[in-house]
Amino acid sequence: MPRSRALSSFSQGARATFANATTVLPVVVVMAFIAAIADQAIYDAFGGDGAQDQATLVKVLFAWLGASLLQEILLGPIVGAIAVYVGRMHSAGQAAALYPAINFALGRYKRMFLPRMIAQVSIQIGVALLLFPGVIYVTMYAFVDSVACLEEKVWPIDRSKRLTRGRRASIVGIYLPAVLIAQVLAFAELWALQQGVIVLALIFIVIYLMFFVVNVAFYKLYEERTTSVSRPADDSGSDGRASTEPATPASR
Repeated sequence: MPRSRALSSFSQGARATFANATTVLPVVVVMAFIAAIADQAIYDAFGGDGAQDQATLVKVLFAWLGASLLQEILLGPIVGAIAVYVGRMHSAGQAAALYPAINFALGRYKRMFLPRMIAQVSIQIGVALLLFPGVIYVTMYAFVDSVACLEEKVWPIDRSKRLTRGRRASIVGIYLPAVLIAQVLAFAELWALQQGVIVLALIFIVIYLMFFVVNVAFYKLYEERTTSVSRPADDSGSDGRASTEPATPASR
């Protein structure tokens, strides 16, 4: 059951993402180029191709992690909210246009900022240092974006922890393959740096697109969880049902 639920949610996430490619791709490309330019600048600052000793490479890796966290903290809430919007509009049978998606994200930026920062810093540091702790955090925080976007009277961290109970195996099934693929692609980064920013950005486009699908899949899993008639009693603190009505800029 968790495997089939994970496959179903990921499939829905992929369909929603590629059905709205004209909205998703500009977001993914911008994020990828920001990451590529930052990583290239850091690499060059530490000596570029001449910095091949282990101590310097460790410093470069930690600097890349810091840059990635900063980008995630500042811009991640926008991308996360757009993923929720894309998933929600797909469930309503409607296209997710870029301008309304950005409006939706900006209208929820303030509410998303702190809980998403807590969740993503925990996840990314956990994945970077030992992988397993990051996966554990994902199983608890997978619904933070959806809750922060759609439920106003609850603390997203606590609500996500409650809602993910009974869905954590499915969350691992969605997330773990993506993070393993991303780590394999990361080994190509040093080679890509020698080819130029464009090549590096192409690698990041693949990674960001893959995780956008993961984020939409998490929304689909959240939607299934909150509309289930068999929700446990401990979720009664907030209705939190994901409306099938399309979200518009006016619904901030």
